[in-house]
Amino acid sequence: EINVWDEATYIQVGYKLLTQGAWPNLASSPLSSVMFALSLWPVAGSPHFFMLGNAIARIFLFTLIFFSTYLIAKALRPYANPWIMLGILFIVPVASTMYLFPSDALFAGFSALAFWQMLSFYTHRRRCHLWWASGFMALGMLARAEGLILIGVMLIVTLAITLPKKGWLRYVMAVLLPFIILVGGYVLIYGLATGDFGTGLPERTFNNFESGHEGIYSQTGIFS
Repeated sequence: EINVWDEATYIQVGYKLLTQGAWPNLASSPLSSVMFALSLWPVAGSPHFFMLGNAIARIFLFTLIFFSTYLIAKALRPYANPWIMLGILFIVPVASTMYLFPSDALFAGFSALAFWQMLSFYTHRRRCHLWWASGFMALGMLARAEGLILIGVMLIVTLAITLPKKGWLRYVMAVLLPFIILVGGYVLIYGLATGDFGTGLPERTFNNFESGHEGIYSQTGIFS
């Protein structure tokens, strides 16, 4: 039941990272490659490494999703029992189907961790929560490019909360700096190592746009 497109491709790229040290560009979900490289490492000598490595990665993704959801539910304890949110996650179909798209699950997990920290910032007003939220969102960006949109949302929310107070600029820097350092640092290191400083985001965005239209308007159900 391995997805022959996204999932199989990420496993292959992770295997190349493990065996050849070949890093992908920003648009190709480097965090997914790292995850699969780590999951393949203990089973690399097995003839079934492809399947076993994927199983290990799915266990990690499953744990990440439920752990991050629990942290959010715990932060919302004043409004609802945390077990309600976990129960909903346990029964919705997306909890099992999303693992066919590893970058989606990684992005969802780290975005959830960022949201948990934003909830903590809203409650306690401590800048350290913004630093953590920005760092988690940077990891989400290394999984999927949609992180660029969410860091903008985080910035708007932070400004809405802190603008009436003095020192709001320090809160803005807490949102931006970790994200810029982690994401920009990866682009810089990748560029220095390969000579290519392109992120690949325009090409990947257009390809996804085409794929989406193909999936919607195709009459045969066969996709290229």
